[in-house]
Amino acid sequence: MLVKFDYYMRIRIILFSFLFIATVALLFFSCQKEVSFEYGTLAPGSDDSTAAFTLQGAPGVCMNDSVGGSYITGLVMNAGNYIMVGVDVTHPGTYTVSTNLVNGYSFSVSGNFSTTGIQTITLPATGIPLNMGTDVFTITAGSSSCHFSIPVVTAITTTNNDLFPLTTSSYWDYNNLYRPGSFVKTEIIDTI
Repeated sequence: MLVKFDYYMRIRIILFSFLFIATVALLFFSCQKEVSFEYGTLAPGSDDSTAAFTLQGAPGVCMNDSVGGSYITGLVMNAGNYIMVGVDVTHPGTYTVSTNLVNGYSFSVSGNFSTTGIQTITLPATGIPLNMGTDVFTITAGSSSCHFSIPVVTAITTTNNDLFPLTTSSYWDYNNLYRPGSFVKTEIIDTI
């Protein structure tokens, strides 16, 4: 009789041990944090690859360091046409910032913030200004937005072929109409 008791006791101990280990494993693996990728997108700053930041000056006038280039009707934007805007980065990562399309041109940039804090981004212009006037742009980045303005002028057409006199002791002035107060004066000293 003693032999039978040992046999059944061993079976119960093995069965109890198996159930205990299975219960502990089930509890351990079922208590993980849930990760959801519904709708294919994540909120800005919610993963390590998307930056979280706000535009300086939002919701009013953007705090910008400078506007680069001349904005002339009918001329294609080039590398010299840009706007610099301040941002306050709270989480590093990738970003995209753009403006609305106004008068045939716009500004946009994509990049990566590697650190947090106040930074300046440069948005190059693309397109062709169509009409003269002051164009007001709105920059949107996430939930913040701000605005800035760009004056657009028309190209100056001349019909005079003698723009630069080249005789001794003559000079010519060039007053830059797109940047008032900026001018060039060249004097001819000798004709050789």
